[in-house]
Amino acid sequence: MKISLFILCAFLYSGTLCAQGFNWQYSVREPVSGPNLFFGGTSSYSFFDHQGEFFLFENETVCCPYKGGSGNGFELGFQAEYWYSGEQAFNLALNYTKAGGKFTSLQEYPRVNNVIQVVEFAYNSDLRYLSFEAGAKRRLFDSHLFTELTLAFMFKISDNSTHLERVVSPAELPFSDGSTEREFPYREISGLRSFNLVPSLSLGYDANLGNNLYAGISAGVKFPLMSQTSANNWIRWQTGINVSLHWGVGKYELF
Repeated sequence: MKISLFILCAFLYSGTLCAQGFNWQYSVREPVSGPNLFFGGTSSYSFFDHQGEFFLFENETVCCPYKGGSGNGFELGFQAEYWYSGEQAFNLALNYTKAGGKFTSLQEYPRVNNVIQVVEFAYNSDLRYLSFEAGAKRRLFDSHLFTELTLAFMFKISDNSTHLERVVSPAELPFSDGSTEREFPYREISGLRSFNLVPSLSLGYDANLGNNLYAGISAGVKFPLMSQTSANNWIRWQTGINVSLHWGVGKYELF
């Protein structure tokens, strides 16, 4: 009799086990189906490792090769996450992304009296994107650990980068305008792309915050599927930490 009663209770209350495995209890008297569609916000902080060789473009002249650099940035966005089963989810996101980088290049120029002037060119990259991201997420080991694979379609919406030129040596030999450092707003990177595809792989954990509410934290890598410039080779590796917060909005059967 006790075994039969246990099986009956387990069947009646199985509906309280939600899609992503959180045991949210809505009622102690009757089974209630939990949500499997969630909306929320995401944010991340990223580190960039820039590799390759690309060039500055000035007045139809290519100069100043940049061969590597580093930087950081952030991402803010909105996300919808649908749990297809208790182990697997699919998501869509709309993100605003800032991608930064700092690059330098040394050039030598002959001056009067056989003096060689060394000039440093500095490119402070500040690119902004609007990206549409689609991903698949799977729980690991019957826990709230998960792995996630995504693909982002990134569209460049602004370029706030700066290009500087400064005298390295001789320090007492300035430019023709008397300065030792100046900015050139009309310089640009040759062939800089307006669109990019960026896949990513991450590992994270979802934490229960109460009925219909959970937060996630993850760390991941975004891979350089395409060069940042069509004219040369600029590969941008990205690692970062992401946090998210999701609210359940209802039970939907999409498949």
